[in-house]
Amino acid sequence: KGFTIEPIWSVTSKVQVSFAYTHEKRDFRGISNLDVGIESSTRKNTRDNYRLGVNYQPRRYMDIDMYYGGGERDSTDNLRDFDYNSFGANLTFNFR
Repeated sequence: KGFTIEPIWSVTSKVQVSFAYTHEKRDFRGISNLDVGIESSTRKNTRDNYRLGVNYQPRRYMDIDMYYGGGERDSTDNLRDFDYNSFGANLTFNFR
């Protein structure tokens, strides 16, 4: 169960700014954690993820993307908790 919000704003005809946020709750009923040596009948995870990106299209055939993303997962199984941050950039050429 969860939701995602993902607005995109066209600042100009060549620049777009995007944001995405996802919230999700999951139940893992009856799945054991034998891979880490823990027997459990129920595990619950809550995830929150976000991403902020900028796309620049200097030419019709070229896209430059840069983004920052992050998130966290909280679990009733402490071995499955984590936080993360990521940065990225892409350069794409389209030959049509």
